[in-house]
Formats: sequence, structure tokens, C-alpha cells
Amino acid sequence: MIYIFLFVIITAFCISAVAMFLNKRYIGTTLLTLLLVIGSLGLIAKNDNDHLGMHVTESTTTTKLASSYRSQLPFLVYKQLGTTKQMSERVYSYRIAGQSKRQQTKLDHFQIRVIRKNQSGGHAKLVKTVKQYQYKNNWWHGLFLGSKAKRTKSTSYVFEVPQDWLVLESKQAKRLPTVAKKLQAQATQTGEQAVKHQVTQLVTQQVKAQAPAAVTAQVKAQVSADPAVMQNQTQYRALQQRVTAQVTANLTRQVTKQVETKQLPQIKRQVTAKAKSKLIQTLRQELE
Repeated sequence: MIYIFLFVIITAFCISAVAMFLNKRYIGTTLLTLLLVIGSLGLIAKNDNDHLGMHVTESTTTTKLASSYRSQLPFLVYKQLGTTKQMSERVYSYRIAGQSKRQQTKLDHFQIRVIRKNQSGGHAKLVKTVKQYQYKNNWWHGLFLGSKAKRTKSTSYVFEVPQDWLVLESKQAKRLPTVAKKLQAQATQTGEQAVKHQVTQLVTQQVKAQAPAAVTAQVKAQVSADPAVMQNQTQYRALQQRVTAQVTANLTRQVTKQVETKQLPQIKRQVTAKAKSKLIQTLRQELE
């Protein structure tokens, strides 16, 4: 509206100014139209610079994020634009869960924070807060019709990243597959050894707990069947040793089978989680 009015009033001013040179009585009209032109330009400048007729609105959205690039080890990647490691000189590339296309943080009017969450696993989150200037009502919008209706004041990006995620600069992300492959092989070998050790330790503890009662019962049964054994200490000790060996071997087979059936999956999960956590820490030292 004001732009149309400005065009009309500038036209009127030009006509009035020409008429003023022919007839002095148009001086007042010329001054009035000049003041209206100056006032209109002032309102437009006020709208452009100080957002006249507008107020600030705020909207916050929270979205789940997948790894910036598909990887067994999830990570959030950024590109460092400046020579220092200031957050204001970074552009983060992120991918919303369920989408293949990556998005980037904007370079104008923005703030970025990266927060490490205590828990591991799951998705990272992006909490994006946008503050915009919008017209207070239709009257103001109609007055400055033709100007931008929504203007960004500030954009805040808060990345909430789980403990088992990496935050890498783009150059570091390129090194990730090579470094991760090497460390993954080491972690796998260490994990297998840790699983075997825990299974052996668990079987040994259970056999030690169950064997004495079983040995005593079997020795007692054999002595009841042949009381003469008790008269010869050498035979009795040999009997105890033989029964102990048999019971220990049988219990070891039984307990090993039980542990592998019931407890081995949980042991593997715990060892894998611990190995992954250690792998992430090592990768951070290598890359971040």
C-alpha cells in the first residue's frame, strides 16, 4: 500500500513542482507532497531497519537425527570455515531420521551448541529455535504490502548427542573408516577373549559351589555299597579323587551348556557395549 502511495505522491510532487514554477500558489502543495514523500520514505526505512509494525515470534521444533553419513558408528559432521575452532565458524551437516537428504545449519543470525547426553544408544536430537519478525496484524501487513512478511531474527541449533556418537570435522570423518576398521578388529579380538574369560570364570564359580555336595553324596553312596573301603585310607582317598574328577567333569559340561544357553547372550551384549564404548573413546582421541 505504502509503495503505491509513494509512487502516486512522487508523481504528484513532480507535477506540483513543475506547476510551482509557473504559478507560485502551488508552493504549498509542493511542500506538502514533499513532506509526504519524505514521511513515506521514513516509514519504509523504519520498517526495513527497525521492523516497524512487526513483533517477534518464536517457534521451537525437536527432531530425531540419524548419523550424518551411514556408518556403523554414528556421527555428527561439521565443516570448519575459519582458522579457529569457534562454533560460529562451523556449518553442521545433519540428517533427520528416516530421510536420506542432509541439511545444513544456516550461516546468518545463528547460534549453535552441542550437548553430550548421559545415555548411549538411540537417536541424536536437534532442538531448533527460530525467532522471526512478523506483522502485528493485517493493517500493518497491508500498509507495507510488498515487503518481506517474515524476517529471521535468530536461529538457535542445539544438538543433543548420545555418548556413543562422534562429532567430527569433515576431514576427520574421511579418516573414520580406516581408523575404525583397524580399531574394530582389535576390539573384536579383545571382546572374544573377554567373553571366553567371563564364561570360564562363571562356570568355575558354579562348579566350585556345586561340586562339594555332589562329591560327598556320591562318595557316601559308594561307601554304603562297599563299607570295606573305609578300612583302607589309601583306597578311600583314591575313591574321593576319582569321584571328584568325575563330578567336576560332568558339572563343567552341564554348567557350560547352561551358561551358553541362558547367560552367554547377555555376556556378549555387555562385552559388546563395553567394547563399543571403549572404541568410541579411542576414536575420539584419534580423531576429535
